[in-house]
Amino acid sequence: MLTSNVLEKGLICQEQIEEVVAMALETLKTLMVDCQTPLESRLQLAFRFFEIFGTDNKEHIMCGIEKNARRIENNAHQLSDIKNLLKQALETKHEPL
Repeated sequence: MLTSNVLEKGLICQEQIEEVVAMALETLKTLMVDCQTPLESRLQLAFRFFEIFGTDNKEHIMCGIEKNARRIENNAHQLSDIKNLLKQALETKHEPL
C-alpha cells in the first residue's frame, strides 16, 4: 500500500510539473509574439532559449532574426512615408469641382 501511495504521489507531482511547464511555455510564447513586449526583452528571451536548449541552429536563427529586423525597419520607413503623404493630403486645400 505504501508503494502504490508513493507512485501515486509521484504521478501527481509529474502531472503538476508538466502542467506548470506547459503554462510557462505558453506564457513565454505569448511574450515572444506580443508587439507590446519590448524588443530587447524578446531578444533576451530568445538568447536564453539558445543557452538552455542548445545552439545547433543558432546561426540560422540569427539570420532569420536579422532578416526580420531589416523587414521591420523597412516597413517602419514605408509607414513613415505614408504618414507624411497623408499629412500632406490633409494640409492641401482642395478646390471644389
